[in-house]
Amino acid sequence: MLMQPAALVVVQHPNSKEILLVKRKDVPIWVLPGGGIDAGESPVEAAKRELLEETNLLADHLDFRCHFMPVNRWAAETSIFYTNHFEGTLRRTNETADVAFFSLEKLPKNLFVLHKKWLLKALSTNVLIEGKIEEVTWKSIIVYAMRYPKIVLRFLWTYLTKL
Repeated sequence: MLMQPAALVVVQHPNSKEILLVKRKDVPIWVLPGGGIDAGESPVEAAKRELLEETNLLADHLDFRCHFMPVNRWAAETSIFYTNHFEGTLRRTNETADVAFFSLEKLPKNLFVLHKKWLLKALSTNVLIEGKIEEVTWKSIIVYAMRYPKIVLRFLWTYLTKL
């Protein structure tokens, strides 16, 4: 399974420390806004497009905070951007079941574990962090599947129907 490179955005509310998360429509988990980078698109262009598609928010400037490279084929190259400047009215779209700001102390329980880790890293610095995605392994996939079988089956169904 070769994964498509991805671009995610950590959106911090300008008047608080709350972070924007989206609940996926296809798989009912909370994640950072973002998604796959299309052919011919830069990571920052993809991040802006995905933010708009998933939340109806437009961000003119995004700070490049993290770049992670996979160590195996079970993960994808991921670029993470940060902003606290955006315009538009936050709303669900045809891609999202819900969108909301959360305090770091009250993040949803079903926030995807890697997104929580990346979110905290992106907030920890103003300079680019580069690293490897070592957490996605056969063992971690099996453990996650045993803990959340419905979510994994929905993800697989969604992935296979896109092929």
